[in-house]
Amino acid sequence: MTVRRGIREELGPDILTHIISIKNITPYPVYYLRDYGPENGNRVDRQFTFLNLVLLDAPGESVDILEDEEVSDLRWISLSDLGEWVEKESMSNQQGKKDDQGGLCHVTITELFRLCIKRLKVDGF
Repeated sequence: MTVRRGIREELGPDILTHIISIKNITPYPVYYLRDYGPENGNRVDRQFTFLNLVLLDAPGESVDILEDEEVSDLRWISLSDLGEWVEKESMSNQQGKKDDQGGLCHVTITELFRLCIKRLKVDGF
């Protein structure tokens, strides 16, 4: 139920009617740790989270999604294109470049993307 609630909150209630299945892609929850440092008030995120695959009954482009400022730049791309984008963003971050067009903000998010891509490939996607 937690996954469905998050999907509804982020993408709107209409998408729920298109969900075929929800599957954990990791056998155990992933421990996410991000220390934002003194420049960000010493904020630290610590959480255990499952990474989930949500299968829809239609191509993503054809599903009505609630677009707010958090998902206004939503794009549907292939898994291979996602892998290329993550690696490009990783290189930009390593070189100290920031992408103002919705790029990955730090290495912990990059590593979560890499883990998701790896697990999806293992599962045959």
